[in-house]
Amino acid sequence: MKIAIVVPIIGNFGRKGFYHSQEIGLGKEIAKNGHEVIVYKCVPLSFNTGLTEEDFEGINVKYIPTRSIGPHGLFKTSVIKKDTDVVFAFSDTQLIIPRLYRYCKKNNIKFIPYVGIAHSFQRNIKSKIMDQVFKLTTLKVYKKVKVVTKTDHAKQELMSMGVQQCVVAPVGLDFSSLKADFEEYDRVKLREKWGFSEKDEIISFVARLQPEKRPLELIDLFKDIQSQNKKLLIVGDGLLKKDILEKISLNKLEEKVILISQVKYEDMWQIHYIADFFINLRSDEIFGMAIMEAIYYKSSVLAISAPGPNTILKSMKAHKICESLVEVTDMIDSRRANENNLLSDKLKLSTDFKWSNCAKVIFDIEKSKSQFFY
Repeated sequence: MKIAIVVPIIGNFGRKGFYHSQEIGLGKEIAKNGHEVIVYKCVPLSFNTGLTEEDFEGINVKYIPTRSIGPHGLFKTSVIKKDTDVVFAFSDTQLIIPRLYRYCKKNNIKFIPYVGIAHSFQRNIKSKIMDQVFKLTTLKVYKKVKVVTKTDHAKQELMSMGVQQCVVAPVGLDFSSLKADFEEYDRVKLREKWGFSEKDEIISFVARLQPEKRPLELIDLFKDIQSQNKKLLIVGDGLLKKDILEKISLNKLEEKVILISQVKYEDMWQIHYIADFFINLRSDEIFGMAIMEAIYYKSSVLAISAPGPNTILKSMKAHKICESLVEVTDMIDSRRANENNLLSDKLKLSTDFKWSNCAKVIFDIEKSKSQFFY
């Protein structure tokens, strides 16, 4: 069977070398089952024109430079081979979905959208227009096919809009790309490498420095923490970087906060391993790959309630879903994660959030006799 994984989203999503790539993790799992996998990944027109495709671990990745509207890639659907059996698309509210659906219908290809969110993040006039466009176009497609959602929250959102066929398949981790022997490394020496000491209690924050990630509120939160041994490690870059540095200076936190703009993905395990806490403050987090990586490397996660964290952290003992920034602060001041709980949560992660679960859903849909195009 020939399966295409389509990523129309333009931006940092799955950016090679810096982020855990969802499409690659899923593709590798599907390829293990003996299927041919081609990933069609949209990239900006300014993307390296010398790199058109790559092969690794049983999958072929084709980079499609395309024009876009914001994060919406508007590629020519004809690039997808007509003898493809299944198109699995990271869809959400992407504008290309109706055209991609029509192409699949015309060529008798099963179309499976993968949805984490069905509305615009921002609450302004532009986002309201985009939400209306979604309801008039992409939503009509979702009502005609079986939709796979990343969370139960996304499933309920779509069903409330009239989508009848939804199944949940959470995002997985590509465990083969993680550092399996991380605990064999000297944690104290790694802390010193990144500018910390053995006695420090490290709070890590890994995210783009943009408003929805709430990095400025992170500084407010951190300055209210009582313990003198607490240190903050921020990994990220973005439009708020200058404001963050000014806020750190204003609050005289230069000795307690380290900001690193970029860390290669191959070194990210060190950031999670040296940290005692991992913080996620986004209130509309769709999933959160870094949250899962922090759990794997046994850093205690404190996350504001959102669809992704709620899905991942449900029933975990060493990690906490918080309803407010005050609760996050209180947890940092008082919480000590139990080593046994950290280990059991890591084992739960490896069972509940592996790509084989999502691959099975795709195979089941492909085998089903249900009519797709009506």
